[in-house]
Amino acid sequence: MSQPFFTTKPNGNGLGLAIAQQILETCGGQLVIESTLAAGTTVSVGLLVTGC
Repeated sequence: MSQPFFTTKPNGNGLGLAIAQQILETCGGQLVIESTLAAGTTVSVGLLVTGC
């Protein structure tokens, strides 16, 4: 899901998660995506206060 240009929607370019992940990793943070079939998806963002 965090691959550039991945989208399941008819509109949009699919860059949102890829850009978010790149920004977070540059600042020493992380983006974690956990998905369970028929239960939903959890997106967690971790960022150190001293990161960026």
